[in-house]
Formats: sequence, C-alpha cells, structure tokens
Amino acid sequence: MASKTEDGDMMSPCPETYLTPPPQPNVKKHGQLTDEQLKLFYDEGFVVVRDFFTPEELQPVRDAIAYLMDDLADRMFQAGLIKNKHENANLFERLILLEKEYPGISVILHKTPKLPQGFRDLWAHDRLLNVMEQLVGPEIAGHPNWNLRPKTPQNQQMDVPWHQDNAYFAPELLGTFVGTAWIPFLDVNAGNGCMQMVKYGHRKGVTAKHVCCMGGTCDDEAPEDVSFTKSRQVALQAMKEAIKETKKSEDAAKEKRKKKDELFKQQKKQKIQPLPLDVLKEVEAARTRELEMKTQLKQQKLETKASQAVKRRKIKPARAV
Repeated sequence: MASKTEDGDMMSPCPETYLTPPPQPNVKKHGQLTDEQLKLFYDEGFVVVRDFFTPEELQPVRDAIAYLMDDLADRMFQAGLIKNKHENANLFERLILLEKEYPGISVILHKTPKLPQGFRDLWAHDRLLNVMEQLVGPEIAGHPNWNLRPKTPQNQQMDVPWHQDNAYFAPELLGTFVGTAWIPFLDVNAGNGCMQMVKYGHRKGVTAKHVCCMGGTCDDEAPEDVSFTKSRQVALQAMKEAIKETKKSEDAAKEKRKKKDELFKQQKKQKIQPLPLDVLKEVEAARTRELEMKTQLKQQKLETKASQAVKRRKIKPARAV
C-alpha cells in the first residue's frame, strides 16, 4: 500500500524496481558484470567489483582533486583562515593537515560547486556505462547529484548515517532505478572509511525518510539528530564565503573577457588596413631625412661648443711684478 510524505505526496516503496533486472544487452561489452555478479546485485542489493579502474585511470581524478585543494587552500590562506597551505604533503595527508588547522575545510571541499574534466571523464567512462546499461537499460542519464566526499579521520561532520539514496528523490521518481557507483581513490578497509551496506535492504523498496542539507553537511539522519556545533557553523560560514569569493572571481574574469571581446570587435570593425608599399617607402625616407638632420644639428652644436671653449682658453697678458 502506498504511503504519504509529510507534504501529502504519494510515496510507493516500489520494491519491484530494485528486484527486477532489465533485458540484458545482446552483445558482450568490456567491463560488464558477470552473470554471477549481476545475480548477487539483485539478490543482496549491492556488489563489490575490485580493481574495476586502474590507478592510471583514476590519476586524472586525483589530479583534479589536488587542483581543487590548491584553489581552496589559496583562498583560505589569502583570507587569513589558515597559516600553512601544506603544499609539500601528498594528496591524502594534505587534507588531514588542513582539517587540523581549520576544522570544517573538508565540508567546504565537499560543497565546492565544481565538476572538473577528470570527474566528467570518469562519470562517462565506457566500462562504467556498460555496467549501468545492465542495471538501467540502454537509455542512461547521469543524475546531477554527484559528490566528492573527503573523509578525514575522526571527522563527524563527514560521517554518513544509514540511508537509502533513492529516498532523497521526489516521490514521483521512485519508480525509476537510479544506480550508485561508489569509487574510492585510495585503498579502503573497514578501519579507514569504506562503504557499509545492509544485505537485502533493498527488498522492501524505499523505507527510509531523510532530511538533506542541514547543519553544514549533506546527510543528516533526521532533524532531531542535527547538532549545530561551533565547528559546523564556522564551516558553513566559511563555505558561504568561499562560494562568494569564487563567484566574485568568476564575475571579474567574465567582465575581463567581455572587455576583451568588445575591443576585438572594435578593432575588427575599424578594419585597419596596412599602408601601401610606396607610402611605406616615403615614410621610411622621411624618417631617414629626419634622422640625418638631427645628426647634422647635433654635430653643429658640438662644433660651436668646441669653438667657444678655444676662445675662452686664449692666453691673457702677464701682470706686472
């Protein structure tokens, strides 16, 4: 039986959406799940595929993350919020050091509204799309809710409570299967922040209720669980300031491009033509004559000064003793 949300919208759990695979592709493609893996996914609700991407394939994403961290550290340093940008630390250690210096910087990085090219390329990777085709069919669209979730040690702000991804969507979308690919960028285990899943948790469909985007983080379990600690408030304010500064920089760059385009249009409109060859020769001859005249005048001045100096040095009559 369908239930209602607090807004009165009908919300059906739609269990069949998560239990019934679509017709499988007729052609075998690189990266596809095996029959056993596909059965495991629909039976238990998830599947772990180890080493799906090579380190070389993930490196452009790591480089993009490093770029985002550089940009964030520069802005925080210029604002006087951190004293050390820790530029010599590696990618993973650097965020830990920055978080210690300014608690909440991981949240700001998580909320940075940028999608670098490395992220886009990974999102649209052929092998990943081949797997998604097995789960949703040949018509694939990327949901705009993507996340870079930097998890530093002992950082409760970036903890993710138990949740169902599909329970965040609008009720009318719950009959559409939305697959999630969790891709770590370093080796993970039970002690350093890996994903935890509940077997068979999908069999009843959508059962959870969530409140999103409260307290400076993206995932809070319920309003009564939200704790507006000082660090969260500081992180949220810093995030707003960072976004404001980013917009300010983007507006300045946009204005600069606009002026450059206007200048180019003016120059193009004027269509300044080069002078004809005979005119150029006349101009060059005039410049040569002018230079010769200046040289002659300079020589005359030197000769005049020399003559005056000789007159001043004439021997005067000796005085009587």
